[in-house]
Amino acid sequence: MERMDRAVKYGRERLSRATAALERAGAPYAVIGGHAVAAWVGRVDPLLVRYTRDVDLVIRRSHFDRVKAAFEATGFVSRHSTEFGNLGTQLFLK
Repeated sequence: MERMDRAVKYGRERLSRATAALERAGAPYAVIGGHAVAAWVGRVDPLLVRYTRDVDLVIRRSHFDRVKAAFEATGFVSRHSTEFGNLGTQLFLK
């Protein structure tokens, strides 16, 4: 149980750090993936929430450079970039 509590805390801290960096960069964003589902499901029944350690976000492509700089200034490390047609992904670790 302690391990699960640590994982939940870690995921929430990572989400908080990432969104704070986006706010400082002045970049609009949307939280998607597990954290978005957890927020939605938690409104109905908090006991059904499944937490995740990763953070999935959507930003405007035009804001990518400033978001990357803000994430790196926060301590995230850029590791991977992929293009999918008109969509791009970037992996940051920390």
